[in-house]
Amino acid sequence: MSKIARSAYLAGFYALAWADWLACDNPYAQDDRAAIAAGALGYLNTIAITLRKL
Repeated sequence: MSKIARSAYLAGFYALAWADWLACDNPYAQDDRAAIAAGALGYLNTIAITLRKL
């Protein structure tokens, strides 16, 4: 069993970058729109997670 001891996320500029990406006509961006609408943005902005074994 483990728990998340620490995590780090992208912020600031990256919100603007995501908005720009999602507004374009790229087919991959269209797929990302659905993922983000389902709540995946927090995971897509994750840059580090430290797990601690219990």
